[in-house]
Amino acid sequence: MIKQLVLKDMMLQRKLGVTYLICLFFLAIVDFRSDSFLMTFSLSIPVLGMMLSMNYENKNKSERLVNSLPLQRKEIVIAKYIFASILVSLGGALPFTISLIQLQNENTTVFMLWAAILGGITGGLVYTMIVLPIEFTVGYSSAKQIAPFIGIAFGYLSGLIVSNVWLDVENVWNTSLVVNVCFIAGLILLYVMSMLFSIHLYNERDL
Repeated sequence: MIKQLVLKDMMLQRKLGVTYLICLFFLAIVDFRSDSFLMTFSLSIPVLGMMLSMNYENKNKSERLVNSLPLQRKEIVIAKYIFASILVSLGGALPFTISLIQLQNENTTVFMLWAAILGGITGGLVYTMIVLPIEFTVGYSSAKQIAPFIGIAFGYLSGLIVSNVWLDVENVWNTSLVVNVCFIAGLILLYVMSMLFSIHLYNERDL
């Protein structure tokens, strides 16, 4: 059933398919000069995808319908986190694939691309770790409507910080495999902890 829930959310992304393609085409032909441009684009994929999914659920009041199915609440939470992680992965993979064209520009390096995409991935994960616990804690309230904007603010800020730190020419972190692996492992650990926290909150909530 987890697979079906993930597929349900992924099917909604068809509505954003044209938007993603236009953005990718724009990214491929434009020689961007802003270090934050690629990071922002990488972050926008999970943000737009999750906002579409949450808006659909709020509009159709589908939460009660899903909970009426023979599912444990933790399965619903896990499915949502898997869906979010897919969006974050796409947010890193798609821009990176297309932006390899930018390497033809002498002002662009692999380290610049990695710093920007790592910032986008960090921002996407932070956004998820803020929005989903709130989503599973409250019902259809104003707090649920404000959560995405809080997530965007903290996600963008954290992504920008990581991107700038990794772009610092005096910082050896951007070339250290150990540091990069440990940083990504730390993000994954925090992501799993956020999921477990959301499961606990959702189990305690009265629907």
